[in-house]
Amino acid sequence: MSRITQLEDDIKLHNYKQEAYRNRLAKMRSNILSGNSGTIPLLDEAIDAAEIVINTLFSRYKK
Repeated sequence: MSRITQLEDDIKLHNYKQEAYRNRLAKMRSNILSGNSGTIPLLDEAIDAAEIVINTLFSRYKK
């Protein structure tokens, strides 16, 4: 829970822009897809979930 709280605080305080989060997640997705791991579908789903959380928080706290 503390990571979600920190993420929420960072977004509220405008410590990072939404584009920075998008770029970071895109880089993570690219790194995962270039690998040969059997966990790729699960990791891809995790990134999708993170994108949803980040988008929700930005829409909630945008001014």
